[in-house]
Amino acid sequence: MKNLLTIDFITHYGLTTPSLTNWLVETNRSYFELDDNSGVIVLSTSANSGAARITNSKNLALIIANYERFINALPSAFQSGKKRCDFVLADDGNSCFVLGEIKDISTDEEEHVKRHTIRKGAKKQLLASLEALVAVPSIKSSIHTKSLKQCAYFNRQPLAPSPLSVITAFNPLTSLFPAGIKKDSPAMEVFGFEFYQYTGAQTLILK
Repeated sequence: MKNLLTIDFITHYGLTTPSLTNWLVETNRSYFELDDNSGVIVLSTSANSGAARITNSKNLALIIANYERFINALPSAFQSGKKRCDFVLADDGNSCFVLGEIKDISTDEEEHVKRHTIRKGAKKQLLASLEALVAVPSIKSSIHTKSLKQCAYFNRQPLAPSPLSVITAFNPLTSLFPAGIKKDSPAMEVFGFEFYQYTGAQTLILK
């Protein structure tokens, strides 16, 4: 993952190698959670500590790249106007390649239009990032070997007046669709990717 971005991506787009720190996380934990803390992707093994909940039952050796930080470190002429997702997750074998975007979203039914707008924006960020990555031949070839290819939109569970309101809002979705909800996205499917939305305790299951 590191070389694909810092060498192949940079070379393909004719850029200079950026100076980056704290943008890669490695783990083989069977369960972990990720969150975006002011532009820093934070990994935790504590339950209910992050927006993106991930089960890695095969203990795959994973690398999680802060894709937003990577793009932000590139020359302004290149990054200007480019939409970017929060992170890219992949194993060192042929199992998975996941683009992730984390957003705050309200559970208030009166804000349905706002939620739709946020989801639409996240989808655009994921698609734009996917298109930029698959344009690099070596990255496209690496992705092609993966059995699970997904663009994942994670709703950060909002603070609520009481624990009961959170349970009421999220448990029905979690019970019915514990592994997230698949959404239509022909533009992503062209590249062999599925688009999933995760809310509350819904969990991305790596295979």
